[in-house]
Amino acid sequence: MNLFGDLISSRKLLVLPIPVGDLTGIDSDSFMFTPESSDIVRPKELPTITIGLVDGCYLNCVYCLASAPNQVTQKLTTEETVQILRESRELGCRTLVLTGGDPFLHEGLTDIVREAIRLRYSPIQVSTKGIEVEKQNAQELRETGLHWVQFSADSLDKDIYEKIVGRKGAYKRMFRGLYTLLNNDFRILLRAVVSKFNIEHMTDFCRQANDMGVAEVRADMIQLIGNRSTYHLLPSKSQIETFLQEIELAKKELPNMEIRSMVQYVGPPPQCGGGRIKMYIGANGNVTLCDGLAFSGDRFICGNIRYNTLQEIWNSKNTDELRKLRTDDRKCIACSLSELCNAGCRLRSMAETNDPDAPDPICGKISPDRVDEIYLYGMKR
Repeated sequence: MNLFGDLISSRKLLVLPIPVGDLTGIDSDSFMFTPESSDIVRPKELPTITIGLVDGCYLNCVYCLASAPNQVTQKLTTEETVQILRESRELGCRTLVLTGGDPFLHEGLTDIVREAIRLRYSPIQVSTKGIEVEKQNAQELRETGLHWVQFSADSLDKDIYEKIVGRKGAYKRMFRGLYTLLNNDFRILLRAVVSKFNIEHMTDFCRQANDMGVAEVRADMIQLIGNRSTYHLLPSKSQIETFLQEIELAKKELPNMEIRSMVQYVGPPPQCGGGRIKMYIGANGNVTLCDGLAFSGDRFICGNIRYNTLQEIWNSKNTDELRKLRTDDRKCIACSLSELCNAGCRLRSMAETNDPDAPDPICGKISPDRVDEIYLYGMKR
């Protein structure tokens, strides 16, 4: 057994310099041992931080977990965000994601990105729906040295797009934003959330993106975030299988553009990176494990950057409680990886069982009769 396995089996692992992956050959001096706290894994470093700069978004997407207001009602100030960046770097953070709402609604976006580059964050991802992108703010952002933008558009067909985003007239504004970014020499990662509305049109989506000069397409299967309110948007198993076949053909047809599809299968224990490799800070200053849990109740709030430093929150009892194995399921307790996976994704557990403390059903040890199957919520559709 390798060092990682020895530590897990002895239940003495508290602090990992990196929290996931094969740790064979890692020097034991990299670890701290506190046997009395064997149910917590707290990395020394925080690799990734996601910051929701504002809560506002013009769109009303059918699957949105945030139910974001159309106008900005809460935001982090530029000064607060810069302080978060500095405190995160002190924790070893390098990967930065700026989101919202839509970060282009924040008047200090350019200054924030410029400071992140000065602090040597890399990669830096700005995620936008494009509605608020204008010639001036795109040019100013490009002049900071940022060269990648994640652009979310679930279809490039007008009727399908506006049905999903819930706004008439949004299609024209989205395209204007996309072309403005392309014309300012941004490399675009075009992300689509795949639902029953657009799953049969993804090949055409990829072709159009390629024709426009998009660098990468990522198609993420829609997830039930914490509840079943979007259950009716889920595609069927046969639709997903056809989608996967068509995506493989599109990869061969369009070799100059990277195409990735994110479909989940029942199998190895899923690892939750929240509190281990990432944290999320919302526009109200609340810190939690991920953006989904930010809207799932006070229980999942680790702290607030307006009252505590990020390091205090990272090392707090609230955060440690969320790092602990949350279930008494016998299969989880007996599993040698339970300290790391922490029973998987709480959001998926809530969607499937209405219990955030239940083990993640995507784990093959929890759902042995479904191993290697495409993961479908609740029933085989």
